Amino acid sequence: AEGERPAPADAAANAPTPAVAATGNGLLRAPTVAAGLEALRAGSYPLHPEVARLVQAIRARHPGLPISPDRVFLVHDRALLQALELPEEAAGAARIVTDGKTEVPVVVIVALNGVPADQFVEFSVHEAVHLMDDGILRVPHDAQLLHFFAEGWTQKRAVDMANGVLDGLGLARTPGRAYHKEIALIEAFSAAHGTAALDSLVRTGSESDLRRALGPRWVMAERIASARAPREKRLNALIALVNAGSYGPAEERALADYLNL
Repeated sequence: AEGERPAPADAAANAPTPAVAATGNGLLRAPTVAAGLEALRAGSYPLHPEVARLVQAIRARHPGLPISPDRVFLVHDRALLQALELPEEAAGAARIVTDGKTEVPVVVIVALNGVPADQFVEFSVHEAVHLMDDGILRVPHDAQLLHFFAEGWTQKRAVDMANGVLDGLGLARTPGRAYHKEIALIEAFSAAHGTAALDSLVRTGSESDLRRALGPRWVMAERIASARAPREKRLNALIALVNAGSYGPAEERALADYLNL
């Protein structure tokens, strides 16, 4: 079937009892892929012609995105969201359903209160870009520094792509509804280091090029990302770290004081 591919060797752990279950990264474990997809559909709205129309518009504009109507799930069931470890306030998620042998990429949209067409396009394109990149979905969710960079780089590309689709549909363009600070972070980073390390991160899941680019700032960047401070403050500190013309004990102390490290 479209989108199926062999699973990597390290994905062959025992399947959990639930029909579909989160794993701490972008993979969803299921006894069989068919059972996992069935569980997602059971907690989602039935496939609607309007969803199919919008997804086909995305595919027509961006044929490289791995998205199809039957692999998009507008979830309305809170129990399913809990099993997927998705908060109700989330927009959506890119996930890979796997039984350890086969993988199927899916787009999950949180639809407890309905989703307007323009938001559906933006959210679906964002998640489909994650699926296209693939590597970042295999990075643990608690690797916060990597996900800050990945979300910024994904949204930076996805907003432009979504606006092309919205233009074709005659819908209003979106400025992007999330990740503005993350975009500011990757813009600061790319101004100094280019985008190759960002591409490597999202496509392979490896931090090595990002670590190499940040050099001696890497350790502080990890401390900042894992600090017990609001997300916005941590991102402000990361942007300041990347933007700093020089970096030494004085700059490190200033950032530590800002975050009460």
